[in-house]
Amino acid sequence: LKPKTDRPDVDGWIKEIGGPMRNLGRPRYIRSSVLPEFRSRSARERFVTTHPLPDPVTGVTLSKADWAELPKSVRDDCYDKYWKDSQEHLTQLNKALKGVDGLIASDGHVSPHGLSYDDIFFFSRLRGLTLIRGIELPSSLRGYLEKMSELTDIPLLTQMAI
Repeated sequence: LKPKTDRPDVDGWIKEIGGPMRNLGRPRYIRSSVLPEFRSRSARERFVTTHPLPDPVTGVTLSKADWAELPKSVRDDCYDKYWKDSQEHLTQLNKALKGVDGLIASDGHVSPHGLSYDDIFFFSRLRGLTLIRGIELPSSLRGYLEKMSELTDIPLLTQMAI
């Protein structure tokens, strides 16, 4: 693999989609009975305890320590609220995904210099999008994810999207 490059364009775009991707993805991870890491109740509860979501009213995200101190019912209610409000966040994410145009060099690598550590970061961050039913992946992103899934033998989550 070639070394990681400085891609402020990619980093900025990932940051832009990070909020809606988190708000849609995290409630889905704990509801997916197919993902082995979330099969047990204790694993799902641990994930919720260690992965804060923003307060649905204020938008403030607590530190992991402060989030973990909240009563379980408050954390669960927050996850449930984001699950129920999925359409609002899905609209926002689908709009932001269009910003990927021009960022992906080819189906086989994100950066112009070829397969690199950039792809490890990019693919691992974006594979989770395929768990979100109703996601509208631009063709360049869909092609990239499918090719990287094939190259890495890591399946996409489209068949179990919720």
